[in-house]
Amino acid sequence: MNSATIRRGQVYLADLNPPHAVHKNEPSKIRPVVIASIDDFNQSAATVIVFPISKSVYPDDSTIVYVRHSAQNGLDYDGGILPFLVRGISKGRLQKQLGWVTQSQIDEAVEKLNLAVAGSED
Repeated sequence: MNSATIRRGQVYLADLNPPHAVHKNEPSKIRPVVIASIDDFNQSAATVIVFPISKSVYPDDSTIVYVRHSAQNGLDYDGGILPFLVRGISKGRLQKQLGWVTQSQIDEAVEKLNLAVAGSED
């Protein structure tokens, strides 16, 4: 995988196996992910930070970013970006680029992760 071509917001099929035996809530198998790490990191590191995408979501779930399938993102189903299941993976686990999510979708996913980690400033 050419690191120069891996960009924030791209959707890839990624191998998230093997699942951890004691952590069955972690996403596994080959599934779409969106690249969450910034481009400078993606070019220099051996890993990337990703948000898994799942089709087992509800559009009104406030913890996900709903994504409709489109030619732009390459998904063949409506689903959701799962920012709270963020993980770092080796670039070798990225199998095929499918497309892109919108800038507003990646921004919303990062904001939801920030809220989960840092909480509200109110």
